[in-house]
Amino acid sequence: MLYVWKRSPFLRLIFPLVCGIFLSDRFHLPLNIVFPLYITLFFSSLLCHTLFPRIYLHHAAIQGGLTISLIFVFGCTIYSSHDPKIHRSHFAHHIGENTVLLVQLTDNLQKKERSSKVVAEVKEVYTAGKTIITGGQLLLYLPADTSVMRVGVDDFLAVRCNPVPVEGPSLPGQFDYKNYLKHQHIIAQAFVKAGDWSIIDQQNERSIHGAFIRLRDKMIGIFSKSGIAGDELSVLSALVLGKSYDLDKEVLSDYSASGTVHILAVSGLHVGLIYLLLTPVVRFLLPGKSRRIYRALLPTLLLWAYAALTGFSPSVMRAAVMFTFFIVAESFEKKNNSFNTLSASALLLLSTDPHLLFSVGFQLSYLAVAGIVIFQKPLTDLLYIRNKWLAKGWQLSTVSIAAQLTTLPLTLFYFHQFPNYFLFANLLMIPLSTVLLYSAIGFMALHCLPWIGPLLSQLLSFLTRLLNGLATFFGHLPGAVTENIVFSSLQLIAFCAVLLFITRFFLWKIKYALFPAMIFLGVLFIFSIAKRHEKRQMEEFVFFPQGNGFCISWLQQEKAYCIISDTAAGKDIARRLLPYWQLSGARESKIFSFDESSIAEDRPVFLLPPFLVCGPLVTMVADSSHFPLMQEIDLLILDRSLQRHYFTAAEIASLDCAQKIVGCGLSQKKLSFLNSRLPEEKKICSSSDGFLLYNSSGWQSVRKKRTGIFE
Repeated sequence: MLYVWKRSPFLRLIFPLVCGIFLSDRFHLPLNIVFPLYITLFFSSLLCHTLFPRIYLHHAAIQGGLTISLIFVFGCTIYSSHDPKIHRSHFAHHIGENTVLLVQLTDNLQKKERSSKVVAEVKEVYTAGKTIITGGQLLLYLPADTSVMRVGVDDFLAVRCNPVPVEGPSLPGQFDYKNYLKHQHIIAQAFVKAGDWSIIDQQNERSIHGAFIRLRDKMIGIFSKSGIAGDELSVLSALVLGKSYDLDKEVLSDYSASGTVHILAVSGLHVGLIYLLLTPVVRFLLPGKSRRIYRALLPTLLLWAYAALTGFSPSVMRAAVMFTFFIVAESFEKKNNSFNTLSASALLLLSTDPHLLFSVGFQLSYLAVAGIVIFQKPLTDLLYIRNKWLAKGWQLSTVSIAAQLTTLPLTLFYFHQFPNYFLFANLLMIPLSTVLLYSAIGFMALHCLPWIGPLLSQLLSFLTRLLNGLATFFGHLPGAVTENIVFSSLQLIAFCAVLLFITRFFLWKIKYALFPAMIFLGVLFIFSIAKRHEKRQMEEFVFFPQGNGFCISWLQQEKAYCIISDTAAGKDIARRLLPYWQLSGARESKIFSFDESSIAEDRPVFLLPPFLVCGPLVTMVADSSHFPLMQEIDLLILDRSLQRHYFTAAEIASLDCAQKIVGCGLSQKKLSFLNSRLPEEKKICSSSDGFLLYNSSGWQSVRKKRTGIFE
């Protein structure tokens, strides 16, 4: 490893760059501080090299210290320079009342149940009678009407809207969509009403990116016209062309449970297969060393065209940059250092867009390739197999194991589950997906031919059905997935250390590595026991709004219970609450629906089930005439959907409500009227302002931040 470190200069540079980007994101380092520091270090390094060349070049500590500091501050600088706050041309600086935006769509619309979602580039802002040229991306939600069907990539729209900041997760463990969009350079969203938007005809401003998206849609249309439809079409579109947002949730769940979801995301595997296909073709078309420039240029252009066609995902860009380096080195007969090439590609991409560092796809892609480079050969050497085909099978298995070894900690940290049959599933499905990809390329080239086109179409349909069938088979096997794996940051570090030292012991036969592995394993065990004990003692109650209704979540001794007012929203609520329950250590969960049929005639109050013996007594009020039956209430919820009579302020004031009164779905007029007639200690808080939390610290009202786009 020391030899690799010395022979890989880019590997030594990537670590300070990553640290600089990470710290700049974590502590929000301003550009007016880091940029002067970067200029100072740059000229200091230049002066040392010019005035004291012997000292500078012959003292590795001085040279290395200045270089590492320079790269570290460079990472801070490039990240801070991407902050939209410092760019006065960003549209968020010019938003006012009755603002009209001229936007250009950067993709096709993603159809939802009640709306259509699309990312748009804000070109101009019309406000206060003047036009301002702007930039910046905005997440638009357009109404789901028939006129939306005419909108596509590169179209210009005039929209009247009020951009608002994207809200973060309401509960721990939930997906942080706000942070995700931030690293996609999107800090605001807007909900456009029907009639507040129109299409502007500007056909002359078409982008290259839009041209590739239209080409992708045309290719998907060819698949569709050939008779491929449903799940087969969505899987084929995702695998070959990178259009994954049409995938059915059940199909995606099957691939995830089988450990083969990476097949559906166009990645380095797909780019590598395209490269393997291009190499012999280019050598045949351009023989001889005299044409080595063209032999490097042609496959490079084709690889980047494929990357553009599939949407420039982080893993595809990583693979495209890496293979570009490999192609150039091979064409000019230079030796390739895999670690150096991998690091150089990361350095180039992060210097262009530092936000890529926080992409899960980017992280897993680089870790997977690093794992293959480090562990694949030692794993292959563990077994000597004479049979050629068995040896190929073992070699393919070691590639999957090596990638899984390095991505395992982050996979568990982000997704909280592990597919137990991933090795067997990948052993069958990766070769099948390879055949499917090559067949799709052949179909695109020959679909116009009368006999070959339909034959290849039938082959594609059969192979896709077979791939989906294998994913369903492995995903539904008993014990297919180990779930509810929750790692803290410290546990993640300890687990990474355990994997590192154990692999050094078994693969490189380094005996002293076993002792630190046992130490970190003990630390990991202690962390797990302490976390388990803490979760066993945990008791937490959360009340938060859900549309015009409400949802109550109760955690107690590794059990989770949920009461909802809208039965139809049960599945969606369970999906949203699952990460929160997993993070809190819940091992089983139940969902109850609350409606008026749950209320007995002789007792018009709904008490939480009898297993809730500690904490707040939650009483649901169905009829104000039964208020006198209740002696003491910890939480009173006035829900609009359950009211039969008008609640008077006198009735509410007469209650012995020791803790909280919440108005769920009440109009602002009624809420203000009641609060004006109630004492301070019995003021009604609106659930639309946030959610209520009850734990060992008592009642807490967690309110949503009412801030502007820039926080």
